[in-house]
Amino acid sequence: MDTINAWTSRLDRWLVFAAGAALAYMMTMTVADIVSRSLSPFTIASSVEQTELAMLVVGFLGLARCLRTDGNITIDVLSQHFPDRLNRWIDTFWLAVTAVLLGFLAWAVLRSGLALDADGQRSELLGLSPLAGHAVAALGLAAAAAAAAQMVVMRLASRR
Repeated sequence: MDTINAWTSRLDRWLVFAAGAALAYMMTMTVADIVSRSLSPFTIASSVEQTELAMLVVGFLGLARCLRTDGNITIDVLSQHFPDRLNRWIDTFWLAVTAVLLGFLAWAVLRSGLALDADGQRSELLGLSPLAGHAVAALGLAAAAAAAAQMVVMRLASRR
């Protein structure tokens, strides 16, 4: 189990690093585009497409870390009255459901990107295949599914 934890921890760090780098790139490119529009007739024509791709990277590659750190917003009205043991079982159940659903979503997104690429669709300015964005989303969803599955296994193993 320690080997899996170490491997997933390294993967998590790389995904978060990529998301952070994409965020820094997106902000730098946006500022450069605004400054260039204000001071000269020059503009970055593909800034919108680049921003969209960077937002995909930030959102989807940060999803696994969000699951691991309980970074999601929760509204706890009813379960605060349940015993801790019952809440742990409920949380474990929903993590398992999350793992399965995210796994299916990752596959569906990748399959959709492959179909759009096969149809020859390309982005308007950069000429990128839709598979570029879909692959990032699928990677992030698959990593989040793996993180949720690992958390389920760890919770079940700690109960023994």
